[in-house]
Amino acid sequence: LRFDIAKFNSWISKIIMENKSKALYDYLITHSDEIIEDWYSLMPKSTEADYSLNGSIHTINALKKQFKEYLLLIANSLFQSEEERDYIIKERTLSIAEVRLESGTPLSNSINAAGLLRRVIWKYTQKFIDITSLGITFRDIFFWEEKFNSTIDQLTHSYTENYTNILLKRIHSQSNLINELSSPVI
Repeated sequence: LRFDIAKFNSWISKIIMENKSKALYDYLITHSDEIIEDWYSLMPKSTEADYSLNGSIHTINALKKQFKEYLLLIANSLFQSEEERDYIIKERTLSIAEVRLESGTPLSNSINAAGLLRRVIWKYTQKFIDITSLGITFRDIFFWEEKFNSTIDQLTHSYTENYTNILLKRIHSQSNLINELSSPVI
């Protein structure tokens, strides 16, 4: 029986990384309400649809709930494969794209909101690094960067793709309806 020190060290490193990631996950989830409030405070208040200055409390709460779900999805990415993550993202962004189109929310508003969420998540990740005694390394930070940023990028891509596909289908349907209405009846 031969002891492979390289495999043992790799296994130990993986366990340590998982513990650090779990601690970060717990920190983000514990502070999720705070994170969402910080995110919402950064949102430029426009007069357009879901991000309206005059939005109802129901609309604002629905928006915060949606982005809290995104936060959870991003935090979960620390422990998921890309395939798992992408499947969940595709399902979730389809329904949200439909809601945003119904309310007349411009695509640019939603993309901006995702970018602001990225900024706030990194702000809280930095707070976690500052207070933890786990000895965070650059390797840990780069691992988290890859997980968080690729998840946010995939959220943005999937949302944009769903939004655009739904919009194009509507335009095509309206075009067909116009063509039918403009055809003379014999």
